[in-house]
Amino acid sequence: MWYLLCLIPLLILIPYLGDFIFLPGTNLSDITISHYPNLLYIQQSIQVGQGIPLWSNAILSGYPLVADPLSGLHYPPGWLAMLFPLPLGINLTAALHLVFGAFGMYLFLKSEGVRPQPAALMGLAFGLLPKLIGHYGGGHLTLLYAITWTPWLLLAACRWKAAPRWTALWRAPGVILGIIALADPRWVVYGGALWIAYSIKITFHGRPTLKEAAGFTFHLLVQVLLALLVSAALLLPLLQFTALSTRASMTAADVLDLSLPYSGLLNLFFPTSGGNVEWISYTGAVTLALVLVGITSIKVDKRSRFWFWLVLGSVILALGSNIPGMQIIAGLPGVSLLRIRRAGCSWRSFAW
Repeated sequence: MWYLLCLIPLLILIPYLGDFIFLPGTNLSDITISHYPNLLYIQQSIQVGQGIPLWSNAILSGYPLVADPLSGLHYPPGWLAMLFPLPLGINLTAALHLVFGAFGMYLFLKSEGVRPQPAALMGLAFGLLPKLIGHYGGGHLTLLYAITWTPWLLLAACRWKAAPRWTALWRAPGVILGIIALADPRWVVYGGALWIAYSIKITFHGRPTLKEAAGFTFHLLVQVLLALLVSAALLLPLLQFTALSTRASMTAADVLDLSLPYSGLLNLFFPTSGGNVEWISYTGAVTLALVLVGITSIKVDKRSRFWFWLVLGSVILALGSNIPGMQIIAGLPGVSLLRIRRAGCSWRSFAW
């Protein structure tokens, strides 16, 4: 029954389901300027019998809705929002994703050998993660959807390694990764990198032989191909669309514009009110307390070292331009696609 703790994010948001939810001190978010208009346009198009719209006339002379990764057109779970009046449907779908992510974290931690009580508590901590709630307040709806699939991706990797069954293809890591791409392609890079690192961790327990390394590489390639097949309906038009948007002209400085300042590292331990949602790094008091208890334990489980290195790598990546050499990485082709959408840097801001 401990897993019922994962329902708390939904219970907390119930009083606010009928309203637009904003960060303190603002009355604007990406939901009101982007996701809500898109979903309303799709909803109304279907209601009047015009079918699923592939093109929208709502911006300038129009743009291909089918190529916009933030339109919500390709992500089936997001369609739940259109079964209800908006923004009720949006808030309900987001709240259910938080519950979904919390329950996924609970199951994943149990697969890692964590007892049900702490697993449920950490699942709840994930569902109420300040970073996730901050993204939601900022209106980063599709990013929230994608992130909540992360524990399910890791769980799929673990289960697939234990019992790969092609007759149950729906539970393959590649399928989950493809769903993440349909929700928000930007999270594929981070979630995919985590999946690969975790797969290496659970596969190799020493120096791998050439045969083992080749088999592992083949397995990864098959899963990546599966992810591409699942998400092809979005990725193919997106590739063409991106070349015509201002994303294609972004510089390394543009990509690193929202790098976490060194002072933001204090936010790992102390919550802040207001400020930039991209700089939120506070994990919550319960999570922080559990981490500190784990670090100060007499004996730290070897399996925990992987997660400590993951946290360290994430912090270094978040510091961005404050770390020497990051400008080179930010200048690589395609990296600009990982940056959040801002005015003038949108997929919908055409370059012509």
